[in-house]
Amino acid sequence: MNVDRSLEGKTAFITGSTSGIGLAVAEQLAVGGCNIGLNGFAISEQVEEISSRFQSEYEVEVAYCG
Repeated sequence: MNVDRSLEGKTAFITGSTSGIGLAVAEQLAVGGCNIGLNGFAISEQVEEISSRFQSEYEVEVAYCG
Protein backbone atom coordinates (compact mmCIF):
# COMPACT_ATOMS: atom_id res chain seq x y z
CA MET A 1 0.00 0.00 0.00
CA ASN A 2 1.40 3.39 -1.01
CA VAL A 3 0.84 5.97 1.74
CA ASP A 4 0.88 9.70 1.00
CA ARG A 5 3.52 11.24 3.31
CA SER A 6 3.05 14.78 2.00
CA LEU A 7 2.85 16.21 5.54
CA GLU A 8 6.29 14.93 6.48
CA GLY A 9 8.24 17.58 8.40
CA LYS A 10 5.09 19.54 9.31
CA THR A 11 3.71 19.78 12.85
CA ALA A 12 0.09 19.99 13.97
CA PHE A 13 -1.29 20.72 17.44
CA ILE A 14 -4.72 19.11 17.79
CA THR A 15 -6.94 20.00 20.74
CA GLY A 16 -9.02 17.17 22.14
CA SER A 17 -6.69 14.67 20.48
CA THR A 18 -6.57 12.04 23.20
CA SER A 19 -9.99 10.60 22.31
CA GLY A 20 -12.83 10.62 19.83
CA ILE A 21 -12.76 12.77 16.72
CA GLY A 22 -9.63 14.65 17.82
CA LEU A 23 -7.72 11.38 18.14
CA ALA A 24 -8.92 10.26 14.71
CA VAL A 25 -7.75 13.56 13.19
CA ALA A 26 -4.38 13.28 14.92
CA GLU A 27 -3.93 9.73 13.65
CA GLN A 28 -4.74 10.65 10.05
CA LEU A 29 -2.24 13.52 10.20
CA ALA A 30 0.37 11.11 11.62
CA VAL A 31 -0.35 8.68 8.76
CA GLY A 32 0.56 11.54 6.43
CA GLY A 33 3.88 12.04 8.22
CA CYS A 34 2.90 15.07 10.31
CA ASN A 35 4.48 15.43 13.76
CA ILE A 36 1.76 15.65 16.41
CA GLY A 37 1.10 17.83 19.43
CA LEU A 38 -1.48 16.04 21.56
CA ASN A 39 -3.83 17.85 23.92
CA GLY A 40 -6.78 16.64 25.95
CA PHE A 41 -8.04 15.13 29.16
CA ALA A 42 -6.36 11.76 29.54
CA ILE A 43 -4.37 9.91 32.14
CA SER A 44 -0.65 9.59 31.54
CA GLU A 45 -0.88 5.91 30.56
CA GLN A 46 -3.31 6.74 27.74
CA VAL A 47 -1.10 9.54 26.48
CA GLU A 48 1.96 7.27 26.58
CA GLU A 49 0.12 4.55 24.64
CA ILE A 50 -1.00 6.99 21.95
CA SER A 51 2.45 8.57 21.71
CA SER A 52 4.25 5.23 21.51
CA ARG A 53 1.87 3.88 18.88
CA PHE A 54 2.14 6.98 16.66
CA GLN A 55 5.93 7.00 16.97
CA SER A 56 6.35 3.31 16.14
CA GLU A 57 3.64 2.92 13.48
CA TYR A 58 3.98 6.26 11.68
CA GLU A 59 7.55 7.32 12.57
CA VAL A 60 6.52 10.80 13.71
CA GLU A 61 7.44 12.89 16.72
CA VAL A 62 4.76 13.29 19.38
CA ALA A 63 4.49 15.74 22.27
CA TYR A 64 1.73 16.21 24.85
CA CYS A 65 0.55 19.45 26.40
CA GLY A 66 -2.37 18.89 28.76
